[in-house]
Amino acid sequence: MPDVEGLAQRVVQLEELFSHHQHHVQQLNDVIVQMRGELDAMQIKLDRQENRLAALQESQPPAEGIDLADEKPPHY
Repeated sequence: MPDVEGLAQRVVQLEELFSHHQHHVQQLNDVIVQMRGELDAMQIKLDRQENRLAALQESQPPAEGIDLADEKPPHY
């Protein structure tokens, strides 16, 4: 006959381990939810900046024969 006390102790250890892992999973989930919120906020900011840049580019008259990608910045 198996040792009932030993089995009971093993069940308690497994329950403690499960509880510990469950706590860690909840912590990881909380971090993921927080990061998702930050990512959403950053995406909104990026969209605003892209729209702002597009509006600025549209408002600038086209430079004839000058490619702004080849032009050196003013600090050079």
